[in-house]
Amino acid sequence: MTQTRGYSPVLVPAGLLLAGIWLIHIMVRDQHVAGNAVRLVLLAALLITLVAFVFAWWQTMQRLDEFERRIHWEALVLAFPIAFVWLFIIGFLRAEGFFSNLDSRDLPLVMVGSYLVGLFRARGKY
Repeated sequence: MTQTRGYSPVLVPAGLLLAGIWLIHIMVRDQHVAGNAVRLVLLAALLITLVAFVFAWWQTMQRLDEFERRIHWEALVLAFPIAFVWLFIIGFLRAEGFFSNLDSRDLPLVMVGSYLVGLFRARGKY
């Protein structure tokens, strides 16, 4: 078993930057029409930051020992069915008139939330 070398120093800043740009994008997208330069710049920044965050997350997974890595993989295993159920619930309720203002760009929040629930559960298990 390898020894934990810790989390990538880029992971937390990349995550905070991603959350910040995502929040700004959510606030700005209703104020400007699609294709507006401001929205396109924010979209490019959001996508670049997302790729950087995924890369930092992957580097972090490679640095962790087997125990910590198992916790994160178990969180992912739990996140899929949680997100699956929530997406079905949201989809069927939206078809019945609920969540009519929900934007499909907000659905990744379901996946992020599901991963955090899975991580909380997996950490509590061990």
